[in-house]
Amino acid sequence: TGVKVVFSKPIAAADANSLTGLTTTAFSGLGTNTLTWTVSPVSLGVFATALQGSGADAIKDAVGNAITTFNQNLRILWGDVNDDGVVSIADVVAIVNASRGSYNMFADLNGDGRVDLADAQIARLLIGSKLP
Repeated sequence: TGVKVVFSKPIAAADANSLTGLTTTAFSGLGTNTLTWTVSPVSLGVFATALQGSGADAIKDAVGNAITTFNQNLRILWGDVNDDGVVSIADVVAIVNASRGSYNMFADLNGDGRVDLADAQIARLLIGSKLP
């Protein structure tokens, strides 16, 4: 449900449209070196995404330097919290561990704003899933 990008410098200009290839619903992080885009849920697929380095939605640092446009195919497999390409018991364990710490939007599989056993149950039901 989210894309988080860490930069080497604080970012002064960007918006929800600075990330393309997915439908964004929220954006945060201006003034820090970490930007987070909340995206409409997608359960499976490969998406051509880009961080904008030009135009009205360019990502810029405090002195106005734009980033170089960055293109990346984003592979999404719902439930694959550890990003190893398959949903396994390791993902369920990662979600249970995340439920004991601060909020982790990537482990919140049902998008209810909490990481709990309901999210672990979703991953458990998806064990064996992988991208085609």
